[in-house]
Amino acid sequence: MIPVIIPDLGEEIIKVQLVGWLVAEGQQLSEGEDIAEVVTDKAVFNIASPAAGVFLRKHYEAGAEIDVGTMIAEIG
Repeated sequence: MIPVIIPDLGEEIIKVQLVGWLVAEGQQLSEGEDIAEVVTDKAVFNIASPAAGVFLRKHYEAGAEIDVGTMIAEIG
């Protein structure tokens, strides 16, 4: 299992809001493929897959507020 983690986005950002998922559970992913969109009070960011594999499980739904450094999904 490979965790997908909200990365440090700089500029003292400590929380993001999950706008939505760009992939579905069970979908095959390539490393670097965008899988989620998050927003801060300053900008919109895409979260990329850290590895190739299958998108196993999401831990949050759209609209959730999530701390930087939190695991949001799993890739197998």
